[in-house]
Amino acid sequence: MKTFFLGLMMAVAYFVFAKVSAYFGEIDSIVNIGIFVPEAIALAGALLFGPRIVWGIFVGQTLFALSNDLGFVSASLIGVSNTIEALIAIKLARYWKIDLAFNDLRSVLYFFALVTFILQPFSAIGGNIALALYGYKFWLYVISWYFGNIIAQLVITPVLLLLYKAYRDKKLEIIKIIAVVTISMLISYIFVTFLHLNNVVLLFSLSVVATLIVAYNLGKLYGAIMINALSIIMLVLSKQGVDIFSSQSELENIINLNFYMIGQVFIFYTVEAMYEEKKRLLSSLQKYNKELESRVKAEVAKNREKEKALLYQSRLAQIGETINMIAHQWRQPLNNISIMQQAMTLKYKNGSLSSEDMSEIQKKIYSQIDYMSDTINSFRDFFKPEKEIEKFNIRDVISHILSISRPEIEKNNISLSYYQNVEVTTQGYPNELGQALLSIINNAKDQLLFSACEEKEITVEVEVDEKNISIKISDTGGGIKDDVMEKLFEPYFSTKGKNGTGLGLYIAKMIIEEHMNGSISVKNSDKGAVFTIDLLQNSATSQNFS
Repeated sequence: MKTFFLGLMMAVAYFVFAKVSAYFGEIDSIVNIGIFVPEAIALAGALLFGPRIVWGIFVGQTLFALSNDLGFVSASLIGVSNTIEALIAIKLARYWKIDLAFNDLRSVLYFFALVTFILQPFSAIGGNIALALYGYKFWLYVISWYFGNIIAQLVITPVLLLLYKAYRDKKLEIIKIIAVVTISMLISYIFVTFLHLNNVVLLFSLSVVATLIVAYNLGKLYGAIMINALSIIMLVLSKQGVDIFSSQSELENIINLNFYMIGQVFIFYTVEAMYEEKKRLLSSLQKYNKELESRVKAEVAKNREKEKALLYQSRLAQIGETINMIAHQWRQPLNNISIMQQAMTLKYKNGSLSSEDMSEIQKKIYSQIDYMSDTINSFRDFFKPEKEIEKFNIRDVISHILSISRPEIEKNNISLSYYQNVEVTTQGYPNELGQALLSIINNAKDQLLFSACEEKEITVEVEVDEKNISIKISDTGGGIKDDVMEKLFEPYFSTKGKNGTGLGLYIAKMIIEEHMNGSISVKNSDKGAVFTIDLLQNSATSQNFS
């Protein structure tokens, strides 16, 4: 039922508007090409509702032709021609995916090409063949038919499509339409009557600017309405003999009126389509930037969590090494306490334990306990996370690390030397820097354990200039192979097999470069590897390591 009603409405609209437009088409010597409104309505209806309403186009066109005293055959053939034209329009518009809101330049160009080079050549030739059967000369009305329908479908059809979209989206504002029509009348009066413009190019230029300004402020629909209003007003003015459009030469009439109407429409929709594409592009860029920013934040947060996990994993590995160091440093004091306890027990059994002996033994035991307590204190805060940047002395950090690592290193017959002639301070995270130094020193120690060199040495040297602090840790372990050096700072890369985590040097690099704003590098010397840490004297970056 709905389909039948739409077809019937199309038939009625076609017939009524055909009668009205026929009146306006009869303008003395001016070839205005009629602004053939029913053709515009037919094309808009076909594009919006598809093949189900084309029968209404056939009925409306046929009835209109019969009402103008054409024979039934000719009238029917004209109806068939217009019906086929509508089906071609539907097929190609869908195939080319023309946006009926004309929001992109491609749709504008395809629509203009569809009307100008396909639909109207077919319609003009087909319709005039039908007229020729009734006795009219074939070529007499081809040009008028062609240009008339082009103007109609390029000027009116787009605004009908936009009106339907605004109605469907409930964005149609009658007050704005009235305002635009009023503005169009005022502009026409000023341009043609008051200013007495007699140059169609100048009038065209001013009109295009006016329509674009209206579109920019009110929207594309209302700019399109303005073009239609101006076209109708100029058509009426041409009937009244306005010099711009009326001339003794019919060719000039065709050029002037068609240039004005078609040129306005083409430039307007082209500019608006480019403007819409620009807005979409900017919107897409903004959306992409927001998504990219969100993804970057997510990745940064993810990497931060990964970094924390790696730091924690590295600390666990170093805690294991630290426990070994503590055990080594406690072994001798515990042994001494055990010997003193045995001596005290033996004297007690022999009855030779005097109060002086007892006091002396207690004093020695307390001394060993104090030593063990100092060892614990040295390690207690070493792996505690730091949140705040603090100013610290480089010598204090290095001395503390060497005091921790020295017993284990010297136990393996490795000598440990430290050289620093100038006191220097920096800002940052001393425990983090200490962890990095300990990783490098332990790495040098492990290298020396597997080395066949006779003199096993680890040297820590600090060099200072006006801005930079350079900490060099060198060993005599024979150096690092080239293929190993390329991967030395990569996570989970280790040459120790199951005995290594592959995190120590990676964490050291991350601490120095990301937390201390410094750099770390390694090279081979004649005797072994040389790790160099370069820091600015005041260079750390605020981080949260918790």
